Amino acid sequence: MAPLNQTTDEVTARLSYSGRRLQGSLAYQASLFRNSDESLTWANPFTAGTIKTGAGLGQLALAPDNEFHQLQATLGYQLSAQTRASADIAIGRMTQDAAYLASALNTDLVVPGLPSLSLNGRASTLNASVRISSALTDTLRVAAALIRDERDNKTATAAYPMVSTDLFLGLPRSNQAFSFTNDKLKLTVDYRGPLNLVYVAGADYDARERSAQEVGTTREAT
Repeated sequence: MAPLNQTTDEVTARLSYSGRRLQGSLAYQASLFRNSDESLTWANPFTAGTIKTGAGLGQLALAPDNEFHQLQATLGYQLSAQTRASADIAIGRMTQDAAYLASALNTDLVVPGLPSLSLNGRASTLNASVRISSALTDTLRVAAALIRDERDNKTATAAYPMVSTDLFLGLPRSNQAFSFTNDKLKLTVDYRGPLNLVYVAGADYDARERSAQEVGTTREAT
């Protein structure tokens, strides 16, 4: 059973304003994860009944220390008695630089050196939207929204030695820095007709761009 000695500290600070027509807020959020146990070690079942100096133990890295920081801003404005516009944006940054463990505990196995001392992982996030809604009449309402989600993984790609059961070397493997952008456009019309029946029509357009994936680009209209 893996040991459990982890701590997550969360910090949030927010400043808000609310007026008759204008509302807004600015916030900072942080999440700090710390794991006091960096690895799990056990008797290697693949060496039972054999004599292998240094191969009697196996090792697995546990969840590494990491941090997430984000700035958020929101803004809403009442353009008229019937129309309201709003916007929000959140910019985040994720980091992970915990030191690597040894590639193998088997001292008889000659393993090539690691490309760096740690992953030095860096990724940025962006979530933003602009929305507007209007009651054109007592029975007709329209709304539109433009939304963007983005993840930019700046972690360097490198080749790492592959070790199987602390006994064999395999072909090197490389980490993949996965990034994406997702843009959405939404339009909705609501009409309240006779007998309180509500008729709704809408159109969505979704565009996605991905890196290090089999499908790089998708476009979808609904």
